[in-house]
Amino acid sequence: MKMKNLFVVMLNCQRAILVTILLVTGIFIAGLVTVPTVLASGQATSSTVVDDIVTDPEGSGDFKVIALIQDDTGETYAVVTENFLLIYTTVEVNDTLPDPDSGVDWTVESVNTDGVTGLVDELNLTRITGQDADGNDIVETKSLLVVEDKSADASAEEDAAAGAAGDPGGAVDPPPTAAGDVRNVYDVRRGASGDDGRDGYGVEVCIPVIGCATVEYSAHSGEDGDDGPTINRTIPSSSTPGDISTVSTRLSGIKVVSIGGNGGDGGDAYGNIDAKPGGDAGDGGNVTLKANTTISTSGKQGSGIFAQSRAGVAGDGGDGYIWSSGGSSGSSAHGGTVSVTNQADGLIGTTGDYAHGVFAQSIGGSAGSGGDSWGIVGEGGSSRVGGNGGSVYVTHEGDVVTDGKASQGLFAQSIGGTGGDGGAAGGIVGLGGEGSAGGKGGSVTVSTTTDSQVETRDVGSHGILAQSIGGGGGNGGIGVGIVGLGASGSGGGDASTVTVNHDGSILTSANGSSGILAQSIGGGGGNAGVGAGLVGLGADGSGGGNGSTVKITSGAGSIITTEGDDSYGIFAQSI
Repeated sequence: MKMKNLFVVMLNCQRAILVTILLVTGIFIAGLVTVPTVLASGQATSSTVVDDIVTDPEGSGDFKVIALIQDDTGETYAVVTENFLLIYTTVEVNDTLPDPDSGVDWTVESVNTDGVTGLVDELNLTRITGQDADGNDIVETKSLLVVEDKSADASAEEDAAAGAAGDPGGAVDPPPTAAGDVRNVYDVRRGASGDDGRDGYGVEVCIPVIGCATVEYSAHSGEDGDDGPTINRTIPSSSTPGDISTVSTRLSGIKVVSIGGNGGDGGDAYGNIDAKPGGDAGDGGNVTLKANTTISTSGKQGSGIFAQSRAGVAGDGGDGYIWSSGGSSGSSAHGGTVSVTNQADGLIGTTGDYAHGVFAQSIGGSAGSGGDSWGIVGEGGSSRVGGNGGSVYVTHEGDVVTDGKASQGLFAQSIGGTGGDGGAAGGIVGLGGEGSAGGKGGSVTVSTTTDSQVETRDVGSHGILAQSIGGGGGNGGIGVGIVGLGASGSGGGDASTVTVNHDGSILTSANGSSGILAQSIGGGGGNAGVGAGLVGLGADGSGGGNGSTVKITSGAGSIITTEGDDSYGIFAQSI
């Protein structure tokens, strides 16, 4: 019979070594794999299945079968044992053995048996390859040993590099404090991060007559990150614990943050197996904070209240080498809902630069990048879409004063995660991976009540800054080779609705400090990948994301006063 597509039936690999037998051509890499043996007995035949025990016809022992070489009708022509012995099953007269190179099959003319085991250990083969000038058949003969030791041809790194362990998560230690840091609240927690995947190795082992085999020690995918915890905090009035005060840089009076765990990076691959994808990121948890206390900060970037939900970062796809394709990135995650209420007795004053009165933020996770691929044929992995920012709510009932530059009174922001870049590729043929779209910005709502007050005193300090921002699109991967094909970039993420309901009083004193600045901004599109080589084809870039509705309502009793240049009372913008 004619040999058609060879493929592998496999189950249960000894010591996690996966052996795939394919009819392929490619690179031969020499090495050594050592595998322990088990004992039993039996002649390998066309009825042998994976996990059966067969005897080496040359008397070296009895071994477990880990793979079958079959045609597309399911007929078994040979088996591979756990110690990489190739044993033919065509052991009876008139059995046929295909030769895919010439297309002329061999027929078993006779067999020889081993004097010790009594099993067939040699095949005498014939075939007719044509006729001579006199019309006589041209008969070709050969002898073939039933068993061949292929252990010296296998190069599977059994002790492949294990991936790095992920962060275990839990409470994040606070930064060092100074003498003037009094009763500040620091509650930052994160989900556990996934472990990186193990690297894998795959090489070709050539088998006479049948073809070639791929010996594979499979790579592992990166593990997923856990979601960040839900956090609910209520900070009572100053009369109970006393005022909150900080003087250190980047130390907020109250800091409450939930962070999703990062996905582990996918395992790299060497040879002609594919690299593995990165792990998925964990979502940021929901954060709810109610504060009714006096807070004063004097350090740079020391906001009165900082509440944030932040998604983890997806793991990058593993890189591929020689024939291996790069792995895709893990899936990105989303920021959770953030809700902050500064209650009527909440009195907040900041004097450092970039120190906001109330800063509430939700950030979607950035997508990991697709793995690179470098070798004869390189195909970079594709990335996933960036995660969405969650909804953000700020309600202000008390008083806020900021006295540093770029220090917003109330700052509410939701940002979509950036799309991942496609993997680069290089080789005779280099195919870049696709970039992915940015995540969406979530909805943002800021409300001030009657009798509430917001005041800012330095440049670039708006009374209320409310923003929804889509994540930027990822860039397409670069393809480099004799034929180099770049991949497309992807679009930026859309922004969501921004709403401000103002019923209190706002005063800004310096230049570039609007009373209310509300923006919905779509993310920028990704760049196309470059194709470089004798044939080099670039790809398309992509468009930016859409801005959404911006709605501002100023109540009948509300007041907005601005005293500096370039300082609007109300500035509403959708981009």
